[in-house]
Amino acid sequence: MPCYQIQLMTVEFNVNRIDLLEKALRGLNYSFIKSEVANIIRLDSGIEINLDEKVVIATSSEMGTVNRVKRKYAEVALTEVAQKKKWIMKRDLRNSNKFELRRY
Repeated sequence: MPCYQIQLMTVEFNVNRIDLLEKALRGLNYSFIKSEVANIIRLDSGIEINLDEKVVIATSSEMGTVNRVKRKYAEVALTEVAQKKKWIMKRDLRNSNKFELRRY
């Protein structure tokens, strides 16, 4: 009889603004449910983001998705800061995960 074991991983994810996280998830076209009782967001894929404990709980096969969410959240946060400070935000052409903020 086969035995299946699912290992969950916990990754630190420091989210200060829930609205930016929701905007990032919508930008990635991910469906999610926000818990009304606790500060938890659950993605349809099964990933759970606990905003009180600042952790993400997911399987090892979902770590790519977790990393995409973290990168998109950072991008959304930088975009908002750039707009507030009236800076120009550019993406590095050599590395899509690097951004440059300039003020003229």
